[in-house]
Amino acid sequence: ALFNLPWNMLGHFAKVGRFARDTSVFMFGHGAQSDLPHDDPGTVQPGSLQTLTAKGTSSTAAALPPSTTSVPGDKAKIKADGPIEGAGAPGRVKGEKKRYMAAAAAAVAGTPAEGTKEVGVAELLMYFKDKAPPPLSAEEHEEMHRTVVAEDWLSMFDDNGHIVDVPALRKRIFYGGVDPAVRRHAWKFLTGYFPMNSDAQQRAALRNRKVEEYHTIKKQWSTISPEQIRRFRKFRERVTLIEKDVVRTDRSHPLFKEDDGANIQLLRDILISYTFYNFDLGYCQGMSDILAPLVAVMHDEVDAFWCFAGLMDVMEPNFQTDQNGMHAQLALLRALVCCCLPKLYQYFVERDCDNLFFCFRWILIKFKREFEFNSVLRLWEAMWSQHLGPHYHLFVAVAILGQQEEHIIGQNLEFDAILMLINTLALNIDLETTMADAEKFYQRVTDQVTKD
Repeated sequence: ALFNLPWNMLGHFAKVGRFARDTSVFMFGHGAQSDLPHDDPGTVQPGSLQTLTAKGTSSTAAALPPSTTSVPGDKAKIKADGPIEGAGAPGRVKGEKKRYMAAAAAAVAGTPAEGTKEVGVAELLMYFKDKAPPPLSAEEHEEMHRTVVAEDWLSMFDDNGHIVDVPALRKRIFYGGVDPAVRRHAWKFLTGYFPMNSDAQQRAALRNRKVEEYHTIKKQWSTISPEQIRRFRKFRERVTLIEKDVVRTDRSHPLFKEDDGANIQLLRDILISYTFYNFDLGYCQGMSDILAPLVAVMHDEVDAFWCFAGLMDVMEPNFQTDQNGMHAQLALLRALVCCCLPKLYQYFVERDCDNLFFCFRWILIKFKREFEFNSVLRLWEAMWSQHLGPHYHLFVAVAILGQQEEHIIGQNLEFDAILMLINTLALNIDLETTMADAEKFYQRVTDQVTKD
């Protein structure tokens, strides 16, 4: 029965005290969240302490509950795996890896593999088949790693403004990134604001509509009278939460240094507008982290809003209170760690750390707190290029864990110590090394899926 409880209920079984306080601070750096208003009494905001299972929770409780969930970026439904039986940790790891790969190979072949039907997460690995382009040749390497500058960007369009070769554009952005002067144009495509198959005339017409639509949305909340606000509890709570968060977002960046600065106000206005655009989802902590780079890059309120809305269309499951999106991604990350870092995964199993909750923040806000600001811009556009598919960010997580494998095992770290280690890594991770490692792991997994 315990295994079927939702995460917010499992949170009540978590240990509290110093570890709980440190965990809450780790997740968002804002201290405990008990003082922050939520949409409804009892609602658990993603990233809050209640969504984590502390060290000491049984391995069954810590495992991901079986459920049918959708994965951001994929329409296919998958089953999140439950605990896998095994006499001991080494045998369990070996069995899990064998079944993960067998189920993946069977899914690729289109035939069910005997004894692997219960390993639903492994089926996700089939999505990597045919999505892994070959590694760069020596001749390609220098050209592909060259930053996309204005001249390159313009050369990718025909006379009507169509992108000539979308996969080639994605590949160039993944490996080389885009010049700051080009970034605000490229991000409109990468975030889904502008369709990749649109021409210049269609985009101009689309933007005109979106300008009008945004101002209509903003007017809906900016013209509410004080009497209406007094009778609109959900609106008050969301505005209060937004106003608390925006003044704590990227304050070290020059654009957001002033308490009453124009860009802080812009963050507030866009986030409140989004709560009216997507009232079912509303506002959750972490959204201001996603929005701030968009404001910094776009230099336009309307464009920043629609780029943010495009990202939220994909990332919304991360912020849903049922946590299905996070369940599915943590489940897939667990499978990838098992396949790519079996020794570390075995260590995690032995210490009941294989829930990988210490990676929660990485996935929720796409490593926003882990790299310095400009590196985040570079990493995000590589992710959004989808050159290596919609789950590249999980391979980034595997890469970082791989870099820390020797330290974690050598120091015999338990869950709380691993959590603190992850926290100390923030702003101390080399981006280029990590991206290279992530690509190697991606190639390794796709090679396994193809061969097995």
